[in-house]
Amino acid sequence: MTGTASTDAKEIHDIYSLKVVVVPTALPNVRRDYPDAVFRTRRGKLQAVAAEIRRLHKRKAPVLVGTTSIDASEQISALLLEGDPVPHEVLNARPENAERENEIVAQAGRLRAVTIATNMAGRGTDIMLGGNMAILSRSLLQERLWQTLQSDEDESSERSATSIDRLLPSLSESELRTITDLCEQVANVLRPYCSADVKRHTAGGGLREWLHRLMLRALELDDRKETFPELATSTVKDALQRLQALLRPAMESEREMILELGGLHIIGTERHESRRVDNQLRGRAGRQGDPGCSRFFLSLEDPLFRVFGGDRIARLAEAFRLDETTPIESAQVARTLDNVQTNIEQYYADIRKQLFAYDEVLAKQRTVLYKQRNRLLIAGGKQLFGEGVLADTALGGLVGEWIRATIDEIIRVNQRDASKCIRKLMEFFPGTELDESMLQAEKGTQRIIEAVGYRLLQQRRTMEQVAPEQDVAVFRYLALTQHDQLWSEHLRKLALLRDMSALQSLRQVDPLQQYQSDGFVLFEEMLSQIRRNTIYSFFLYTPLGTANRHQ
Repeated sequence: MTGTASTDAKEIHDIYSLKVVVVPTALPNVRRDYPDAVFRTRRGKLQAVAAEIRRLHKRKAPVLVGTTSIDASEQISALLLEGDPVPHEVLNARPENAERENEIVAQAGRLRAVTIATNMAGRGTDIMLGGNMAILSRSLLQERLWQTLQSDEDESSERSATSIDRLLPSLSESELRTITDLCEQVANVLRPYCSADVKRHTAGGGLREWLHRLMLRALELDDRKETFPELATSTVKDALQRLQALLRPAMESEREMILELGGLHIIGTERHESRRVDNQLRGRAGRQGDPGCSRFFLSLEDPLFRVFGGDRIARLAEAFRLDETTPIESAQVARTLDNVQTNIEQYYADIRKQLFAYDEVLAKQRTVLYKQRNRLLIAGGKQLFGEGVLADTALGGLVGEWIRATIDEIIRVNQRDASKCIRKLMEFFPGTELDESMLQAEKGTQRIIEAVGYRLLQQRRTMEQVAPEQDVAVFRYLALTQHDQLWSEHLRKLALLRDMSALQSLRQVDPLQQYQSDGFVLFEEMLSQIRRNTIYSFFLYTPLGTANRHQ
């Protein structure tokens, strides 16, 4: 289930034969998606984005800015710090930002919150208007406890406390005092435990990590088998409940104010290669019937349009000589940019379709091999050697199939040279008594099969003297080993074949068809090699106990 599959419904149907069904929303979608603002230069676009953020921040509206790169997020952050700085959070792949991902995303719906995030797709924390009360109370308690309990100078110098008091909603002096007293009471309870418990739980992670795990354990969100003092977990759990009760009225009031301001405002700074990702960013606003709006700020210098747009984008840039901070209002520009993105989607869809076709070759071969391998895993003596007992020389079961196929193959390849044929048969089935007269006699192949069957019976009896059903265990081990080793080699050969298939187009040959044909030949040869190697190794095998007796 996904919220954005409808844009790729055709590809999903063509490749996976799956139909995309759009489930109607429980509440009407009231989000407003404004037309794109297109600028001539990238610098002009970023300046316009910063100006729009300042305008919305002055109204106290929450703003979420989506970027496609760390560089873009940091450039926008730098613009917001110029002149009258705008407080904001940056969420990108840098470690210092990734640690607070849940907290940053969860509070992106607060009054005056400005969040600059790189690639919002996949950041599963929901953005709730007015903020996430559970995460805010947990972060507040953890930070206050850390500030109170930390006494290690090395740790405090390594990372200074980041106060989250600025995230608190409007509270009275008495409510703030109550929060301070509550945190102090919890600190007094934890103080006897934390110094001795920190190292045991965090392996050097420090007090902050210990508090974080304690919070998760108190809320039963941590499935790791760690034990914390019962008094500590119950005290933290009770404190979190009391904190939420204190914060709830103010946060509900804040939510109402944000609803009046139009909800969460989404600003996109670039189009992605797929409309699905753009829709995921837009979908962060207007959830569950809440209001919201979105707008993308684009430029003709964006990498997506510059690389894939070609001459069309270059001509547009030449045609419009506007100031770089003035948006281009033109239906032709909007259509051109939409067409470029659609063409990119189709380009990558064709690549995925071709990759799927190549992968299908390997998938079918894997299915055949795994089916044969599973047959070996569950096979017993009757399935491997046939219904007969050890007194029966008839070749039955899977082993019989493989021996007959090997004999037929050797005779077919060496049918013009009887001497060589017998030599090859005796090499493959050591200890078997064969001569050229067998080939020349009537039903010669059947006589050879009977001779090999008698030699197989001797080999099995030798193994049975060492341990019951050792013949089954040995054959299974040898066959599975050959399956695993030769399949690994086959995968390497297919990878090389796939790389070489691109050159087939120079011969006016369909690369995919050539890959399918050559891949089938390689696969058939691998199965034959598994069969030959296993049979040869089984006839050559000498049980350890037998070797000791001979010595």
